[in-house]
Amino acid sequence: MLVNPGLRLLHLVWRLRRKPLAFTEYHYTKREMDGFLARSRFEVLRVLPDDFILPWSKGLYLDLCDVGVFIRPAPRLFHLGRFETRVARLIQSFGIWRSCGGIFYVARAEK
Repeated sequence: MLVNPGLRLLHLVWRLRRKPLAFTEYHYTKREMDGFLARSRFEVLRVLPDDFILPWSKGLYLDLCDVGVFIRPAPRLFHLGRFETRVARLIQSFGIWRSCGGIFYVARAEK
């Protein structure tokens, strides 16, 4: 609701200033992805959370890096420390979708 429009505005400003664009990621809800695939005439066969098994985590690791890197460096790429793993387990006890790094679709083009 806020992130993608904000990124689009930032990209427009960069283009107007003739600055090169860097990597960026867009965030979509499952509903938005379902709608995009349906409009593109894809049949969704399966939807799964896309992340590693603890203590490895893409979603939480990247979120912590954005903020936590100023506190202390992460031990290894995508590897959560002891405290962070406990926090991740608590979050995941409410469902894996609360902390996953992405969404994985298996879809087939409609004929």
